[in-house]
Amino acid sequence: MCGRYSINADPGKIGERFGVLFEDSQTRRHNVKPSEDVPAVVLREGQRCAERLRWGLIPEWADDEKVGYKMINARAETILEKKSFRDLVSTAEHRCLIVADGFYEWMKPEDPKQKKTPMRYGLVGDELFSFAGLWSTWSSPSGEEIGSCTIITTGANDLVVAVHDRMPVVLPDRSSEAAWLDSDAGGQEVSSLLVPLRARDMHVRVAEELIGG
Repeated sequence: MCGRYSINADPGKIGERFGVLFEDSQTRRHNVKPSEDVPAVVLREGQRCAERLRWGLIPEWADDEKVGYKMINARAETILEKKSFRDLVSTAEHRCLIVADGFYEWMKPEDPKQKKTPMRYGLVGDELFSFAGLWSTWSSPSGEEIGSCTIITTGANDLVVAVHDRMPVVLPDRSSEAAWLDSDAGGQEVSSLLVPLRARDMHVRVAEELIGG
């Protein structure tokens, strides 16, 4: 799964990288958590737009927004079958780019009495990237509309598998992001993108910023 990640760039750098304008000064965070609002890129009438989405998808049919706590991730292997995701992945307007520059997994110690060690994974060169995501808008009983998202996960590559058997789907460059947001591509076509990023394109280090936090 992917339960924590980082985004350490300011809105201007994100805008330059993704071609959208983020005005929120709170974009920069080294420990993004489920249920928080996160920066994302969505399509509206065929154009890329900046959006703040709650991490944890609330399906349109949900009775309670708390279901989002259970839907922070969507498995790539079953995304075309699950009721909550199949219609979203089939439509470019419900696919999104979730902006990031790293993600975390916790390595179990040899001594079970010791704490797990947080490990941070990023691209070689520490460049910005995006997770392949899905998003939707949910209307609460009181009429409030909440935009929310989920990060798609896949099997771990050779670098991540030593710590966890799953990893987020990382879209490392503009061409893969364009393919994910292609309005002419349906669910079957974009599913070919939902694979582990090559281990040689990534690096890992101990996440000192999360130790003791």
